[in-house]
Amino acid sequence: MEPKTPRLALLVGVLCAGTATLVQRGYADTLPAKTSLGALKTQVESGEIRTVRLFFLGYEIVTRTRVTPEMLREAAQVDETILLDDVVRAHLLAAIDATVVGALGSPPDLRWGAIFLDSRGKESHAVYLDGKFFHGAGRRGIVDGNLASFNGALVGWFEQTLAHRGVQPQGSSSQGP
Repeated sequence: MEPKTPRLALLVGVLCAGTATLVQRGYADTLPAKTSLGALKTQVESGEIRTVRLFFLGYEIVTRTRVTPEMLREAAQVDETILLDDVVRAHLLAAIDATVVGALGSPPDLRWGAIFLDSRGKESHAVYLDGKFFHGAGRRGIVDGNLASFNGALVGWFEQTLAHRGVQPQGSSSQGP
């Protein structure tokens, strides 16, 4: 009869290696989103990004599938193009600074979108956030095509920016700045 110890040691080794890989992957998965938010912040600070196009699809809207960035652009109930004045810019920079980015394993059901345009009107960055669920709104999203989880700071900026413009998206909770 063969001793089972070598098999057990092999199994433990494989499990440990798999866990280490998942931990590394979880960190690596947040890097592109963090890098994109950092680049967005730099371009907003420098004035290179001057305009943002904001989208919102009501939380009460039920869909058969998750809302993707393309679907959100098509079906948005609110579609506003806003110049980044000093107030909007300051709030955006504060929201980016307050944002904590984590890993996300599956695509979210999007309700908020922002396309940031450079001085030539070319799309520079895109941020999309999910709707209200048990974890709160704006906790999962996509930054420049990279899945990520968030702490909610960005969705506050979305709501505040539209409320400041007199737009109260149906189902949002913002009272304005």
